Amino acid sequence: MSYEVEHVQRIVRELRRVVEDIQDDSTQNLAYRVMRLRRKVWWNFTVDTWEHKSKRADELEARLRELLSGEVSLEADRNTWEPRVWQDLLKDRRAQRGERGTQKWWDAAIREVISFMESPAYAAPDLPELRAAFKADLDHEIDHSDSVTNLFRRILEDS
Repeated sequence: MSYEVEHVQRIVRELRRVVEDIQDDSTQNLAYRVMRLRRKVWWNFTVDTWEHKSKRADELEARLRELLSGEVSLEADRNTWEPRVWQDLLKDRRAQRGERGTQKWWDAAIREVISFMESPAYAAPDLPELRAAFKADLDHEIDHSDSVTNLFRRILEDS
């Protein structure tokens, strides 16, 4: 009896996960994620530039506002792709000195995002110099878990 109850509970948990995954990928949730990330980008831009009173800051604000306030697509593909663009931008911003974007950085970031939006594409895979690593030190590449070869092999196994 205990086994049967446990089995049913496991099935219910798995079913709940499947339903949550389906809900997470619903058109409405994907669009909400896009809007939430656009707001977050706007907030970060504002934090970085609110003290600037230059013409350049005003131009950056106008360009970014136009980009962020555009309509949110109902296409699931676009709404799974676009959040990655904003997440990468925010990650890049955190990597800046002081975890803040300069006006120069924001200008470049906006240009890059605009180019992505014009012709969306997935980033190319990272292809390490495996042949060179083998030629340099075959034993190291095979025997050490942190070698380029073994890191790349784990990426392949995980996909």
